[in-house]
Amino acid sequence: ISKANSSDMTTFENCTLADNRVNQVFYDYGGDSSSTQVAFVVNCIFTRNYDTTGTTRCDLSFKNGTNVSFENCLIGTSRSDDAPRSEIGTVTADNVMFNRKSAGHPYEIKYSSPARGTGKLLDWMTADATDIRADSAYPRLRDGNVDIGCYQCWLDPVGLVFSVK
Repeated sequence: ISKANSSDMTTFENCTLADNRVNQVFYDYGGDSSSTQVAFVVNCIFTRNYDTTGTTRCDLSFKNGTNVSFENCLIGTSRSDDAPRSEIGTVTADNVMFNRKSAGHPYEIKYSSPARGTGKLLDWMTADATDIRADSAYPRLRDGNVDIGCYQCWLDPVGLVFSVK
């Protein structure tokens, strides 16, 4: 993401940035350390991102001086040392627990994901708001809570399973 030397505030809400191959996420976003905050990131997932060769993992990285503020995001443990630490309610986890069985929606989170129900409730998240699927079968809220990322988890929890031999 690049927006060099701008003083405009940009907001990223409910994004999932995973399995990418880039040199830096939030590269040169905001110019130098003396500039004002230019990006606010809320309810976003950053995980399993690698450099362009695919050998070095860095879930979240910045150019020195990037001014970004995070709230209720899930960030993997592989961060660059220069990553800003302006964070509120961050969940740090390497296993987001994506539901890989979901056809066409590989970044939908599982019921047991640490991203489930830990997002920030935003003004636009009313009873009729939906997640990225824009389908009324997937409301953005579940029991009054919002998930981190672009999908709301609507999978039912697995009940007690046992087998007798």
